[in-house]
Amino acid sequence: MNKLEEARKKINEADEMIRKAFEERMKAVEDVISYKKENNLPIFDAKREDEVIKRNLLEIKNSNYRSYYEELLRLMLDLSKDYQGKLIKKRYGLVGKSLKHSLSPLIHQSFFEHFNIDGFYELIEIEENEVEKVVKDLRNQKYVGINITIPYKTSFLPYLDYLDENAKAIGSINTIKVKNGKLYGYNTDYDGFLYLLKKANINPKGLDCYILGTGGASLACKKVLLDLGAKSVNRVSRSQKMEAISYEELATRNIDLLVNATPVGMYPLVNDSPLNENIIKNTKLGIDLIYNPVQTKFLKELKSNFNGLPMLLYQAYKAEEIWQDSSFQYEDWLEEVGEKIESLW
Repeated sequence: MNKLEEARKKINEADEMIRKAFEERMKAVEDVISYKKENNLPIFDAKREDEVIKRNLLEIKNSNYRSYYEELLRLMLDLSKDYQGKLIKKRYGLVGKSLKHSLSPLIHQSFFEHFNIDGFYELIEIEENEVEKVVKDLRNQKYVGINITIPYKTSFLPYLDYLDENAKAIGSINTIKVKNGKLYGYNTDYDGFLYLLKKANINPKGLDCYILGTGGASLACKKVLLDLGAKSVNRVSRSQKMEAISYEELATRNIDLLVNATPVGMYPLVNDSPLNENIIKNTKLGIDLIYNPVQTKFLKELKSNFNGLPMLLYQAYKAEEIWQDSSFQYEDWLEEVGEKIESLW
């Protein structure tokens, strides 16, 4: 046997080992999915993927192979995720930029469990240039539906096949339903904020209202306040944006209702606040859309208890009704999911 034949024999033996190892790995993937389904755990763990790649790359002895092995690892992990997706009938997720502290998986998994729905909810962290990749995944029906949060509530609008009239009037979405490869956009932030106002027993009719922030959530809040008869609704921005006043101008106004629709004060930066002394002095009532922590510095400064948790739960509930094309008893589930969230704090 010459050297070429010997080398090819080794390659064939290595291929055989790789094939057997691959089959064992995919069988293990099935076991992992089975366990996660039984225990309502998130499907994918980006942190663990990074750890797997880092650990394996350290074991490569020949540095010439390292970049090729990394490419192989990433491909194998992608194939494993794709296979996991095919083992799950209904996949949902939250698309955003920074989602590490999101309660959405807990909330939606609780919903699935309570109403006996075969679904899994995961976090989908992306950069601005990855929106089209998510759109492709949706059209390929990798997901049945997604929620959308900061900063992408307007980013998906150009890709939709249908836009709900309420979402069209607001100009942003937080929910997409996939049906036959077509994308349907909705805004359940509207429903969530409306519910929050009712829960807080706040009637904005005739009030001068101000919203901190100019993102998608602020657009939904503005429409709710106007629909309920607010005397005026102004959004406030630190940057010069159309249809928004500055914080300096806000400090000169008499504020009946102030809504924080910015992430300022959200965990872990709990000591931050968007307010200054003059704004605090001129404000009668405040609502914070942040829910973690439940008592932000913003709320403490305005002596208010109205955080965004009721809005978060109700908008999720309305998204589920859209996805499942069915009605559910909200109060029943609310008590159960509320206990799970309280156990975290």
